[in-house]
Amino acid sequence: MNSLTTRRLILALGLSAIFGGAFYLLSLFRGGPILRDANEELYSVPNADMAPSAKGPWPRVGIDSELIEFGNGLEGDELVRSVTLRNDGEAPLRVRSGSVACDCELEGLPTEPIAPGDSVELKYIWRPILVANELRQPYEIVTNDPQKPRIRLKIQGEAIELYRILPDKEWKLQLLSEVGRNVFIGRVASQAKPDFRVTSVDVGGAPIDVTVRPPNPEDAAATARKDPVWEIQVSVRPEMPVGTFDFPIILHTDIPDVTQRDRVGGTTGVDVTVNVTGRRKGPFRIIGKGWYEERDLLSLGTFPAATGRSQKYLFFCEDAAHRDIQIQKIESDADPLKFELRKDEDFKGRGAKFELVVTFPPGENPTSRRESNAATVRILTDHPTCPEIAFICEYTAS
Repeated sequence: MNSLTTRRLILALGLSAIFGGAFYLLSLFRGGPILRDANEELYSVPNADMAPSAKGPWPRVGIDSELIEFGNGLEGDELVRSVTLRNDGEAPLRVRSGSVACDCELEGLPTEPIAPGDSVELKYIWRPILVANELRQPYEIVTNDPQKPRIRLKIQGEAIELYRILPDKEWKLQLLSEVGRNVFIGRVASQAKPDFRVTSVDVGGAPIDVTVRPPNPEDAAATARKDPVWEIQVSVRPEMPVGTFDFPIILHTDIPDVTQRDRVGGTTGVDVTVNVTGRRKGPFRIIGKGWYEERDLLSLGTFPAATGRSQKYLFFCEDAAHRDIQIQKIESDADPLKFELRKDEDFKGRGAKFELVVTFPPGENPTSRRESNAATVRILTDHPTCPEIAFICEYTAS
């Protein structure tokens, strides 16, 4: 036998000894042999103190139901379901928690053996959260019953919303038209109380009208929905100021407030609050380079203070009923900016047309008005429903 073969044989024997020793130590650590026959598997339990007698007598576990059904639960609730665990055998029954993947708690699992003929009550507690609205999880109990070493309970439940707003939280009316009626329809439903009622509406003095429409049993679309919905119709009045707006409306309902369950005299109804947002353009329109209508922003850009800058814009009043609209005043904190409006008396289109001239005179001191320091401008008119047009002006004179 050459030296290479000898070294290989020694290496193989050494590795066999290492793995064999490790295998033996692991079996000791686990409290029993790793390899066992099929007959021994009946008595296989993770802990030695749970192992039943090989010859009897044996315990026999009994349970009311292996399905724990919580049903529907609201976020903030604490739901409890009980089952009875019995020892119908002839030897003490030992139990402990096994594999657990449930978002619930178990109370009442005894640490001492259950005597033959005795029973214990187990309580499962679930606190629903909407992030994981469905509860479909197992809960395992390990026993020393040789016929049923593991009980795999099935836990079920569903977290439901007290109420649901569609669209959620904010109702956007986008850019309002000056012609016709501006209407937005939102919806409110409740899984907790499908037959709820909207008892009153509070708009806090905002220039909006709100009409509520209860579910119509004869409406095929409403009948097909899982939860009946109330339609909330929001319309904007003509006196809504030009520009962006954000008003809360409060829907008073008879949905029970779960946070007041312990309140003396009972619970009150839940108030559902939703913000109505949008932007009224108004009858006036500015057109030109550097005008951003969605932001009510006029930007002159960056230019040398020594040469200054002058830019012209078209300024329209699109209200045909007020062709004789008059500009009363232009106010601004943008000194030294100059604003001038010149009416086009020959304009034949709908409404009135003006030329807006914005000037930074040459030779003024360098200055910058941007972002939070942007200049504010107000154009005052004699229009009955839009007496003021406000916007901001940004520029840098370097």
